[in-house]
Amino acid sequence: MQISTNIIIIAILGGILPSFLWLKFWFKEDKHQEPRGLMLKVFVFGMLAVPVAILLEKGVSNIIPDYTFLSFLLWAIIEEGLKFASAYFPALRTRFADEPIDMVLYMITAALGFSALENSLFLLGPLSEGNLLKGLATLDFRFIGASLLHILTSGAVGICMAETFYRSNKAKWLAFFSGITIAVLLHALFNNFIIGSKFGVMISFGAVWIGIIAIILILEKIKKIKNIHKI
Repeated sequence: MQISTNIIIIAILGGILPSFLWLKFWFKEDKHQEPRGLMLKVFVFGMLAVPVAILLEKGVSNIIPDYTFLSFLLWAIIEEGLKFASAYFPALRTRFADEPIDMVLYMITAALGFSALENSLFLLGPLSEGNLLKGLATLDFRFIGASLLHILTSGAVGICMAETFYRSNKAKWLAFFSGITIAVLLHALFNNFIIGSKFGVMISFGAVWIGIIAIILILEKIKKIKNIHKI
Protein backbone atom coordinates (compact mmCIF):
# COMPACT_ATOMS: atom_id res chain seq x y z
CA MET A 1 0.00 0.00 0.00
CA GLN A 2 1.35 3.40 -1.03
CA ILE A 3 1.28 6.06 1.66
CA SER A 4 0.67 9.65 0.58
CA THR A 5 3.23 12.38 1.22
CA ASN A 6 0.73 14.31 3.37
CA ILE A 7 0.25 11.35 5.71
CA ILE A 8 4.02 10.91 6.04
CA ILE A 9 4.45 14.62 6.87
CA ILE A 10 1.63 14.50 9.46
CA ALA A 11 3.12 11.37 11.05
CA ILE A 12 6.57 12.95 11.24
CA LEU A 13 5.21 16.16 12.75
CA GLY A 14 3.07 14.14 15.16
CA GLY A 15 6.17 12.35 16.38
CA ILE A 16 8.59 15.27 16.45
CA LEU A 17 6.51 18.13 17.90
CA PRO A 18 5.69 16.41 21.23
CA SER A 19 9.37 15.50 21.60
CA PHE A 20 10.33 19.15 21.10
CA LEU A 21 7.89 20.09 23.87
CA TRP A 22 9.59 17.63 26.22
CA LEU A 23 13.01 18.91 25.07
CA LYS A 24 12.06 22.48 25.91
CA PHE A 25 10.90 21.38 29.36
CA TRP A 26 14.12 19.51 30.21
CA PHE A 27 16.53 22.17 29.00
CA LYS A 28 14.90 24.73 31.28
CA GLU A 29 16.74 22.80 33.99
CA ASP A 30 20.10 24.04 32.67
CA LYS A 31 21.09 27.61 33.57
CA HIS A 32 23.91 27.53 31.03
CA GLN A 33 22.10 26.82 27.77
CA GLU A 34 23.81 24.38 25.42
CA PRO A 35 24.45 25.27 21.75
CA ARG A 36 21.19 24.78 19.87
CA GLY A 37 23.00 23.40 16.86
CA LEU A 38 24.62 20.71 18.99
CA MET A 39 21.30 19.88 20.67
CA LEU A 40 19.70 19.48 17.24
CA LYS A 41 22.60 17.29 16.11
CA VAL A 42 22.14 14.95 19.09
CA PHE A 43 18.37 14.90 18.45
CA VAL A 44 18.93 13.95 14.79
CA PHE A 45 21.47 11.27 15.77
CA GLY A 46 18.80 9.85 18.07
CA MET A 47 16.36 9.72 15.17
CA LEU A 48 18.90 8.07 12.88
CA ALA A 49 19.44 5.37 15.50
CA VAL A 50 15.87 4.11 14.99
CA PRO A 51 16.34 2.38 11.60
CA VAL A 52 19.55 0.81 12.92
CA ALA A 53 17.64 -0.46 15.96
CA ILE A 54 14.88 -1.87 13.73
CA LEU A 55 17.38 -3.83 11.66
CA LEU A 56 19.18 -5.21 14.71
CA GLU A 57 15.93 -6.09 16.47
CA LYS A 58 14.72 -7.94 13.38
CA GLY A 59 17.95 -9.93 13.54
CA VAL A 60 17.14 -10.82 17.14
CA SER A 61 13.62 -11.84 16.11
CA ASN A 62 15.07 -14.28 13.58
CA ILE A 63 16.87 -16.09 16.40
CA ILE A 64 14.68 -15.67 19.48
CA PRO A 65 10.84 -15.72 19.70
CA ASP A 66 9.28 -12.26 20.02
CA TYR A 67 7.61 -11.01 23.21
CA THR A 68 9.65 -13.12 25.58
CA PHE A 69 11.64 -11.51 28.38
CA LEU A 70 14.89 -12.47 26.65
CA SER A 71 13.80 -10.72 23.46
CA PHE A 72 12.74 -7.65 25.46
CA LEU A 73 16.13 -7.68 27.17
CA LEU A 74 18.07 -7.87 23.91
CA TRP A 75 15.92 -5.20 22.28
CA ALA A 76 16.52 -2.96 25.30
CA ILE A 77 20.29 -3.49 25.06
CA ILE A 78 20.17 -2.45 21.39
CA GLU A 79 18.07 0.67 21.97
CA GLU A 80 19.85 1.85 25.10
CA GLY A 81 23.24 1.31 23.47
CA LEU A 82 22.24 3.24 20.36
CA LYS A 83 20.76 6.12 22.37
CA PHE A 84 23.99 6.40 24.33
CA ALA A 85 26.03 6.41 21.12
CA SER A 86 23.73 9.13 19.73
CA ALA A 87 24.64 11.39 22.65
CA TYR A 88 28.25 10.34 23.12
CA PHE A 89 29.72 10.84 19.65
CA PRO A 90 28.29 14.28 18.79
CA ALA A 91 28.25 15.80 22.31
CA LEU A 92 29.38 13.95 25.43
CA ARG A 93 32.99 13.62 24.35
CA THR A 94 33.26 17.28 23.32
CA ARG A 95 34.21 20.42 25.28
CA PHE A 96 30.53 21.43 25.41
CA ALA A 97 29.76 18.68 27.91
CA ASP A 98 31.52 20.64 30.62
CA GLU A 99 29.30 20.17 33.68
CA PRO A 100 27.55 17.19 35.31
CA ILE A 101 24.02 18.15 34.28
CA ASP A 102 25.06 18.05 30.62
CA MET A 103 25.40 14.27 30.88
CA VAL A 104 21.72 13.97 31.71
CA LEU A 105 20.41 16.56 29.28
CA TYR A 106 22.27 15.30 26.21
CA MET A 107 21.20 11.74 27.01
CA ILE A 108 17.58 12.89 27.26
CA THR A 109 17.95 14.79 23.96
CA ALA A 110 19.11 11.62 22.21
CA ALA A 111 16.22 9.72 23.80
CA LEU A 112 13.71 12.29 22.55
CA GLY A 113 15.13 12.11 19.03
CA PHE A 114 14.83 8.33 19.14
CA SER A 115 11.25 8.43 20.43
CA ALA A 116 10.29 11.13 17.88
CA LEU A 117 10.98 8.93 14.84
CA GLU A 118 9.74 5.81 16.63
CA ASN A 119 6.44 7.56 17.40
CA SER A 120 6.15 8.76 13.79
CA LEU A 121 6.50 5.21 12.52
CA PHE A 122 3.80 4.02 14.93
CA LEU A 123 1.49 6.79 13.66
CA LEU A 124 1.89 5.83 10.00
CA GLY A 125 -0.25 2.70 10.35
CA PRO A 126 -3.52 4.19 11.66
CA LEU A 127 -3.14 7.39 9.62
CA SER A 128 -2.62 5.47 6.37
CA GLU A 129 -5.83 3.57 7.17
CA GLY A 130 -7.68 6.85 7.63
CA ASN A 131 -8.28 6.10 11.30
CA LEU A 132 -7.67 9.48 12.91
CA LEU A 133 -9.03 8.48 16.33
CA LYS A 134 -6.72 5.49 16.50
CA GLY A 135 -3.85 7.73 15.43
CA LEU A 136 -4.60 10.20 18.23
CA ALA A 137 -4.89 7.35 20.73
CA THR A 138 -1.56 5.96 19.53
CA LEU A 139 0.10 9.38 19.86
CA ASP A 140 -1.34 9.83 23.35
CA PHE A 141 -0.13 6.38 24.41
CA ARG A 142 3.33 6.99 23.02
CA PHE A 143 3.54 10.55 24.43
CA ILE A 144 2.75 9.61 28.04
CA GLY A 145 4.25 6.13 27.98
CA ALA A 146 6.97 5.15 25.55
CA SER A 147 8.49 8.63 25.20
CA LEU A 148 8.74 8.99 28.97
CA LEU A 149 10.25 5.52 29.21
CA HIS A 150 13.04 6.57 26.83
CA ILE A 151 13.57 9.74 28.87
CA LEU A 152 13.67 7.73 32.10
CA THR A 153 16.12 5.08 30.91
CA SER A 154 18.50 7.46 29.14
CA GLY A 155 18.17 9.90 32.04
CA ALA A 156 19.23 7.14 34.42
CA VAL A 157 22.42 6.60 32.41
CA GLY A 158 23.08 10.34 32.37
CA ILE A 159 22.55 10.62 36.13
CA CYS A 160 25.06 7.87 36.85
CA MET A 161 27.58 9.61 34.61
CA ALA A 162 26.87 13.00 36.19
CA GLU A 163 27.44 11.67 39.70
CA THR A 164 31.01 10.71 38.75
CA PHE A 165 31.72 13.66 36.43
CA TYR A 166 34.68 14.89 38.50
CA ARG A 167 35.94 11.49 39.60
CA SER A 168 38.45 8.98 38.19
CA ASN A 169 38.05 7.21 34.86
CA LYS A 170 37.53 3.94 36.73
CA ALA A 171 34.63 5.45 38.66
CA LYS A 172 33.19 6.90 35.45
CA TRP A 173 33.26 3.54 33.65
CA LEU A 174 31.70 1.79 36.62
CA ALA A 175 28.95 4.43 36.75
CA PHE A 176 28.35 4.11 33.01
CA PHE A 177 27.93 0.32 33.14
CA SER A 178 25.72 0.64 36.21
CA GLY A 179 23.55 3.18 34.39
CA ILE A 180 23.26 1.09 31.24
CA THR A 181 22.35 -1.98 33.30
CA ILE A 182 19.62 -0.06 35.14
CA ALA A 183 18.32 1.38 31.86
CA VAL A 184 18.19 -2.00 30.11
CA LEU A 185 16.40 -3.67 33.01
CA LEU A 186 13.85 -0.86 33.33
CA HIS A 187 13.22 -0.92 29.58
CA ALA A 188 12.81 -4.69 29.43
CA LEU A 189 10.57 -4.84 32.50
CA PHE A 190 8.34 -2.06 31.14
CA ASN A 191 7.82 -3.88 27.84
CA ASN A 192 7.26 -7.17 29.61
CA PHE A 193 4.59 -5.74 31.93
CA ILE A 194 2.59 -3.83 29.30
CA ILE A 195 2.21 -7.01 27.24
CA GLY A 196 0.71 -8.94 30.16
CA SER A 197 -2.50 -7.09 31.12
CA LYS A 198 -4.21 -3.71 31.53
CA PHE A 199 -3.20 -3.86 35.19
CA GLY A 200 0.40 -4.29 34.10
CA VAL A 201 0.08 -1.26 31.80
CA MET A 202 -1.21 0.88 34.68
CA ILE A 203 1.60 -0.23 36.97
CA SER A 204 4.23 0.37 34.27
CA PHE A 205 2.97 3.84 33.37
CA GLY A 206 2.69 4.79 37.03
CA ALA A 207 6.23 3.59 37.70
CA VAL A 208 7.55 5.59 34.73
CA TRP A 209 5.90 8.79 35.96
CA ILE A 210 7.35 8.24 39.43
CA GLY A 211 10.75 7.75 37.80
CA ILE A 212 10.41 11.02 35.86
CA ILE A 213 9.60 12.89 39.06
CA ALA A 214 12.65 11.27 40.66
CA ILE A 215 14.86 12.49 37.78
CA ILE A 216 13.58 16.05 38.22
CA LEU A 217 14.41 15.93 41.93
CA ILE A 218 17.83 14.35 41.33
CA LEU A 219 18.67 17.06 38.79
CA GLU A 220 18.45 19.63 41.58
CA LYS A 221 21.14 17.68 43.43
CA ILE A 222 23.28 17.32 40.31
CA LYS A 223 23.24 21.09 39.75
CA LYS A 224 25.05 21.46 43.08
CA ILE A 225 27.89 19.03 42.28
CA LYS A 226 31.20 20.88 42.40
CA ASN A 227 34.73 20.04 41.32
CA ILE A 228 36.39 19.63 44.72
CA HIS A 229 39.83 20.01 43.11
CA LYS A 230 39.01 23.61 42.19
CA ILE A 231 37.69 24.61 45.60
